[in-house]
Amino acid sequence: TTVPPTTLPPTTPPPTTLPPTTLPPTTAGPTACDNGFGGPECDACSNSTFARGCNVTCSRHGTCSGHGRCRGLGQCACFSGWQGADCSQVRTTTPEPTTSLPPTTVPPTTLPPTTPPPTTLPPTTLPPTTAGPTACDNGFGGPECDACSNSTFARGCNVTCSRHGTCSGHGRCRGLGQCACFSGWQGADCSQVRTTTPEPTTSLPPTTVPPTT
Repeated sequence: TTVPPTTLPPTTPPPTTLPPTTLPPTTAGPTACDNGFGGPECDACSNSTFARGCNVTCSRHGTCSGHGRCRGLGQCACFSGWQGADCSQVRTTTPEPTTSLPPTTVPPTTLPPTTPPPTTLPPTTLPPTTAGPTACDNGFGGPECDACSNSTFARGCNVTCSRHGTCSGHGRCRGLGQCACFSGWQGADCSQVRTTTPEPTTSLPPTTVPPTT
């Protein structure tokens, strides 16, 4: 007996629907750096840019009228004798008003002479004073706590730092007078070239796939 071959119709598998993939938000970009830093490696902003991502421009002779220095997020901190958002207003000291009273006439009083007993007063302890450099915030000094000059930092303006001296021309002075290096430089004085170490690669042996029969 010969059985004829059976031919089955071709089957089509049903389509497979995968759920959508949600990627976590990335932190790349200007907001990934601290204030005063920007770029892919969060390097120090240039001398005229400030804030997070270096997107705020401020200059001593432009924004601050030559009478202050740029600080923090790009605001002006005025030198002694100047005030205002752009340090263009002369600071004036208003004298306290005085009140004139009519003269008072007291009739003379005659008292018998008395000898007061000796008086012993307890020692007086004065509270410590806060006058001097420590009374000002970091970056300010003087009797009125004015902004430090462009080359002095810290509380009382007693730390000296300069871009071309302290930071070798490859960084800017920040905070308490430390160097924040520009892109491509590193070290306490920004004198060392920043080198990028390549990621190690792993060589795998070739894979042999057995022939299929």
